[in-house]
Amino acid sequence: MNFAPPAGPLNILPFSPVEKSILRGIPVGWAGEEFHPVPSRSIICVLQGEYQVIASDGTSRDFPAGSIVLAEDTWGKGHSSRLKGETEGLIFVVTLADTEEA
Repeated sequence: MNFAPPAGPLNILPFSPVEKSILRGIPVGWAGEEFHPVPSRSIICVLQGEYQVIASDGTSRDFPAGSIVLAEDTWGKGHSSRLKGETEGLIFVVTLADTEEA
């Protein structure tokens, strides 16, 4: 697709309908330690900082800057999360629109 002429064509595939997007700053020391589900399916892009997420089964993963996460635990116990280190966090959250499956 000629996305930005005169630059050469790019491969582009529509991903998913989007409800909204937000840029969220996270202060040093922030922690969402109580388990909680996400309010809606979202794509989370970590722009700055490093986050630790613990799933309800005890699995722990770290997401440094540059990570892209599909968060879809909208029910059940959910997860806990915290910002690691001494750098403020910055994430870009894209809330996916509800779509009916065919």
